[in-house]
Amino acid sequence: MNILVLNSNPKCLATRNIVEAGKKRGHKMVILDPAYFSPLVSSVERGFDRIYDLLPTTVSRIYIQDIDAIIPRIGNNVIYNSYVLEQLTLNMGIYSVISAIGLRIAASKWHTLQTVSRHGIKVPLTIYSRSSNNVEFLIEKIGSVPFVLKYNYGSQGLGVALMTSKKSAISTIEALLKNKADFLLQQYIESKGQDIRAVVVGNQVIASYKRTAPRGDFRSNISGGGSGESINLSVEDQIIAIKASQALGLEFSGCDLIKDSKGTTYLTEVNSNPGFAGQKVTGINFAEPLIRYIENRELSGKTAPAKTPNQFYDQLKEENRKLWGHVKFFTENRRIQQIFENTKDKDISYRDISGKWMMRRIKNIYDIYRIVFDTLMIK
Repeated sequence: MNILVLNSNPKCLATRNIVEAGKKRGHKMVILDPAYFSPLVSSVERGFDRIYDLLPTTVSRIYIQDIDAIIPRIGNNVIYNSYVLEQLTLNMGIYSVISAIGLRIAASKWHTLQTVSRHGIKVPLTIYSRSSNNVEFLIEKIGSVPFVLKYNYGSQGLGVALMTSKKSAISTIEALLKNKADFLLQQYIESKGQDIRAVVVGNQVIASYKRTAPRGDFRSNISGGGSGESINLSVEDQIIAIKASQALGLEFSGCDLIKDSKGTTYLTEVNSNPGFAGQKVTGINFAEPLIRYIENRELSGKTAPAKTPNQFYDQLKEENRKLWGHVKFFTENRRIQQIFENTKDKDISYRDISGKWMMRRIKNIYDIYRIVFDTLMIK
């Protein structure tokens, strides 16, 4: 496969790991900076939209047939780069593990909370503002101090502060309002300076680890000096992370969870560009399951546009030849039809053949087939 990695820094850890994992599996890995891309919308109805890579000395067109899948690693210039991604995916029909709208939503802390709340996921009490004549009202609605004050945009714990004094909180908020900054007031969850990062690929949590803030801080980001410890995430918390990732349109994400003193789980953020520092903590290479996930989509025909079968496709098809021969059994099995009727529109959790917990919403009978394929190995 030809896999395009969109990133402005090819030397960063995540990009290097992704490229290495892809090459190890026999794929052609290409790294391009989306900041140099210029999309073109054609004047011809329903077709011929294009995109160009405008480097300082060269201009090249990106052709649909040259890309099988896209892995975005976009952490800056999110709005522009998301429109570049949208051109590649929605206008040109190329598959990406991160959707353009998901990239935009995840970049905004408020939009993320707004979206996951709409999907029934519990989040801390949060109020969003950009202009207000009544600062005390905002503080009163959040339950007074202590509370967390966050810039709407930012990552790695930057732009996040714990307000412990009402007087200093009012002064800080008034300064933000004066500068027309988007900010959030968020309920402070006493968690002993700890939270959980769950790394999601598709409908599976591939890694999870607890992060602990350094002494004197409440922010637990490892990039900011926090420490990490690999943990086994409960099925309930896995489902929260998977549902949140799917709600944003992300097939690869890092979901941040926090637990209060009673053990109640809240989702705080969803990252479309999760860091790979957690690999050292968990001992898991995040890139490998990501590449395998893309391969499985290609094999199932879910990547777009459709490609002429190549050596990779033929090899995987031969490896699964016996499994393909049993398709008729599933399509004509009355028991499977009954299971589908009893579980339609419900979330089903199950263990796959590797023992990992999975979650799938049953929308059609093919979801039942997928569960069967995930849990049984036919030889």
